[in-house]
Amino acid sequence: SPSNLADLSVGSAMTSGGTGKATVTLSSRTTVSSDLKVKASAQGISASDLSVSLVPGAPSQVLLTATKNSLEANGMDTAVFTARVRDAFGHPVATGTAVTFSAVKPGGAEYSNIDPKTVTIENDRAETTLTASSTASAGTYTVTATSGSVSKNVLVTFTSAPVDKVK
Repeated sequence: SPSNLADLSVGSAMTSGGTGKATVTLSSRTTVSSDLKVKASAQGISASDLSVSLVPGAPSQVLLTATKNSLEANGMDTAVFTARVRDAFGHPVATGTAVTFSAVKPGGAEYSNIDPKTVTIENDRAETTLTASSTASAGTYTVTATSGSVSKNVLVTFTSAPVDKVK
């Protein structure tokens, strides 16, 4: 197996009350698609190799982008928001991790034309669509993506749709 993919220090070992067992924490430096093999020895005695699967950590950062930051309030204009969630080491979180999207109107009230509101991560992303309804007020709206205890906001401006000329 490749070396330098994870950190394990002697200081992290915790013995288990004279049973000869020790517990350690292995921290990944990278995302690995295969298992690692861990070799252990103490006082000249070697243990059998141990297979370890590396798994992503809990959400620590949300990255949020929009296909556009200005929408015309005409009932048809939309923007797609893409959230990518990272753990404390900058690795993508596990597939299936939930992301909740919300939108807030100028003045603080919830804006409901965002769908879906809750999405699970698939292929390192969660997406939702915001539609600028024809009755939406012009102004700056805040779209938020939240996963676990972390979130990220993106501002989007709604502009008034042109008024058709009356004949």
